[in-house]
Amino acid sequence: MSFILEPEVPGEIGERGELDTSVHPPRVVRFHITLTGWLGDDLLEVFPVYLVTERLASILEESDLSGYALAEADVTVDEEALIDPSLELPTFRWLQVTGSADDDVSLAEDFRLRLSDRAYELVSRTSLQNCDVEEV
Repeated sequence: MSFILEPEVPGEIGERGELDTSVHPPRVVRFHITLTGWLGDDLLEVFPVYLVTERLASILEESDLSGYALAEADVTVDEEALIDPSLELPTFRWLQVTGSADDDVSLAEDFRLRLSDRAYELVSRTSLQNCDVEEV
């Protein structure tokens, strides 16, 4: 069994971002996100990129899960962003999905994020209040 996740979308690819759109999904050459809103989840998506908070990154790094790498994320906040002022903006990391269907982290055929039972059990310990989850 596995899970398909559709995380909160808190913004858009920023002006410093660069995508190769000759392939699908687009290949990220340089990643930059401009946050226009964030509701507090630890897993986020700005197609074709997934982001995790430092809290979730630490959980992943302490695990033996396969199919991903973590990288720095270039994040800016839009001046007119709709972000709850009581939320302290964390450090975000780029969750690079490298796995195939046999790994804990991979992309489904429709390019949505797929997690194994083990991966979902860890990720679900964090905030996913605005994430759609489908068991498959």
